[in-house]
This record gives sequence, C-alpha cells and structure tokens, in this order.
Amino acid sequence: MAPTGDANKLRRPPVGVTNEPHLLFARPVANSAPSSQYRFGMSYDGRLAPHHGVDTAPGLGIPIGAAGPGTVFWAGDDLTEVFGTKNDFYGNLVVVKMEAVWNGHTVYTLYGHMSQVAATVGQVVATGDLLGFTGSAGVAYGPHLHFEVRLDDPYSYFGAVRNPELWYKPIPGAGIIAGRLINGAGRFVPGARLFINCKDALRFVDTYWDQGTPPDDVLVENFAVSDIPQGNCNIETTVRGIRYATSVYVPPGEIAFVIIQTQDK
Repeated sequence: MAPTGDANKLRRPPVGVTNEPHLLFARPVANSAPSSQYRFGMSYDGRLAPHHGVDTAPGLGIPIGAAGPGTVFWAGDDLTEVFGTKNDFYGNLVVVKMEAVWNGHTVYTLYGHMSQVAATVGQVVATGDLLGFTGSAGVAYGPHLHFEVRLDDPYSYFGAVRNPELWYKPIPGAGIIAGRLINGAGRFVPGARLFINCKDALRFVDTYWDQGTPPDDVLVENFAVSDIPQGNCNIETTVRGIRYATSVYVPPGEIAFVIIQTQDK
C-alpha cells in the first residue's frame, strides 16, 4: 500500500534549505556511500522488498564503527529475537541506543549482516568505536553493512525506521536533497523515479514504495539523496507520461528540500 496523506495536513518545510536538526551522526564506515539502486524505500527495480535502511561498505571484514555515542542494546545473532521480518534476518547485528534524543524520540541505530560482532550488550560506545565487521550473515546477497535508524522501538521493522541518509553527515563540501513527490490530491506518488542532475553527475532515486518505509516526522519526504556537491541541481520525473522539473541549490552540510506536485489525482 502506498503512503497517503492530505497535503493540507502535512507539515510543510520551506522549499529550499531546512534548518530542522538532522545529520547527527557519523558514517559507520568512513567514506562509504549507499547503494544507489537500493536506497531507503526503493525496491531495486522491483526485484526486492522495499528497503528499510541503506546498504553500504561492500566487502568482507570491513570494520564497522558506532555512528555516535550510545549504549549497545543488542549484540549477537537474531535467532531468538526478531528485528526484521523473521529470525535470522540480519544474521549477526548490533543495535545501539543513541545518546542523542531527537524531538523527544529515542533513536536507535542498527548494523546488520555482520561476519563478526565485536560489541557487548550494555557497552557504552563513542563515535567510531568498533562494533563488528561486514559480512553476509542472515538474508544477504553478499558481504556489506546494512545500516538503519529507528525511532523509539528498536524491534519495529515496520513503522519505526527512518531514512539514514537524513541522519548521517554528508561528505565535506556536500549536502542532501530531500523532497516530496505528490499528486494533485496531495497524496504521495510511490515508486516514481526522479533524475537529479548536478555538476558532478546524473543521479536517480525512487520515491518510497510503502508505509513500511515511512517519512521523517518533520520533513515528511518520500525521497532523499545524500552527498550532493554544493551547487545547483536540476530534478525531473515523468508521471503518467507528463514530465515535471524543478531545480534546487544545495548548500554544504545542509538539507535542501523540494516539493513536486503532479496534475493527476
């Protein structure tokens, strides 16, 4: 089921730069970027279930660090505790209750598919402290890190997840583009592909597919892409045969927000 909502009831961030505090954390693996074909809410061209996090750091045995200060909530396998859709979904994982509180919400970060766990429950960690190593345990097609951000309920696979690209800092000199693609009635348009043309490259991102990958509580976005270099970017999409386009300036270290509304209902 696609996310729905009356646009008049949604909190509307200003079109342009938003000062809503996000970008609180470091990357679990430095200089690693998420898989462009399987970002949060995307389905890898319909081949996989909508993604509840980001996949990054492809390779076996790469050290994984804590995204920020916190306390280890879970460390080990998920044979007895369910953090995904079933047991042995993440294989070996670590969940950290973050020290940072956001808008009254407790924030948890999850690190899945590890080859080896190097943390223990109750351990207090600082940014970058070793949690484990990348692997392919659980439901995985190859060794990598699956990284999630969850609010309030560390066990909730549906509903608690939020897009990690709005939570970790972009690379130096870059920012984030987030936005909302809605139809004429103000409802989210699911699974639509947007092309983002910036000075360094042409990127694409699909809008979130379903309610299991919900938007941010404040931004109410249905797409986001990090590591956009400072400067102007053109964004376009085609919905029901009609092309829509806009542009946005991306400042370094901030989130630029856009809203695209289609004609159809």
